[in-house]
Amino acid sequence: AYLATLGASSRIGLVSAVALTLASCVFLVGGRSAWRDTLDGLARADQLERSEARLKLLLQGIPAPTWTWVPQGDDFILESVNEAAQELTSGHAADFIGQTASKIWHHREDLRALLAQCLEQRKPLQIETDYRIRWSGKLSKDIFTFVPGPPDSVLLITQDFSEFMAVEHRLRLVQHIVDQSALGVGWADVFGRMLYANELLRRMANLPEGELEDVRVWDFDHAITEESWQTVLAEMRSKDSIVFETSFANAEGRTIPCRINASLFAYSGVEYVAAFVEDLTDQREAEEQRLELERQIERAQKLESLGILAGGVAHDFNNILMAIIGHADLAERELIESARARAMIDEILVGARRGARLTEQMLAY
Repeated sequence: AYLATLGASSRIGLVSAVALTLASCVFLVGGRSAWRDTLDGLARADQLERSEARLKLLLQGIPAPTWTWVPQGDDFILESVNEAAQELTSGHAADFIGQTASKIWHHREDLRALLAQCLEQRKPLQIETDYRIRWSGKLSKDIFTFVPGPPDSVLLITQDFSEFMAVEHRLRLVQHIVDQSALGVGWADVFGRMLYANELLRRMANLPEGELEDVRVWDFDHAITEESWQTVLAEMRSKDSIVFETSFANAEGRTIPCRINASLFAYSGVEYVAAFVEDLTDQREAEEQRLELERQIERAQKLESLGILAGGVAHDFNNILMAIIGHADLAERELIESARARAMIDEILVGARRGARLTEQMLAY
């Protein structure tokens, strides 16, 4: 009775207290050795009971949905679920407690086989699977982790990574868009170390494939030096962004003129420099073509002006010649046939008419 009272007061449970009472009887019958063996067994049983209680309490606090399975012959029975599993299933998880794996997963024999494998090998197993949730009909992507638990149980920890996959898909899409951008995109830390460059920027600046930890901004940007980098940072801190023109040398050794829009931003308390680089090669070539076209137009306009001027001169000169021819012809008619002046007037008329034909050609052109 004393030992039972002691056991109850020690908070080891009524079962343990009764066991201690029985142990006292063992002591009376079997002596000290049997008493010691009985106490050791009780201590181990009590320790196991406490461990199981702590484990169940711990499982309830796990943020991931956890399902405890215990073997029953060739099958398994769902023994318990934690609060996260209840929350995930809107309270439906508890409805399956006491049901067998073959009934719950009648369409997924592989999951029941994994329970048995985990229990037999006593080591964790993990799979990624598409799982259709019975109570919602939703198809989710899950990670199933099978963990052996004491004494003969298997903890199934499920993690829905559908949202993670969606986020990863969006990140990959953003990465693809940045890589295929018509602008060179890159960022560096405040020490000038390059952290990222998309494919276009790598081609423009002849940057190496793979990691860029050994590349500094001033290694390829002709407008920036290691000494001027701090000045550039100070300017970016005082403005939203800075815009400047510079040039790179590509793998063929060709100089690439470009315009850079750079700004400073902070992420998780760390400052970074983001740069958007526009290749000005086509723009410069288009500008040169435009200037050449303007020069051609200017030359054409000059020629047109010269033609107009020449036409005006030819027209005036033709009027003068017409006057000369007309008066010379009248003068010749006034002279007698034997007059010496007739021959000179004839020469005047021949020269004037030749000049008139030339002006007609100039006017026609």
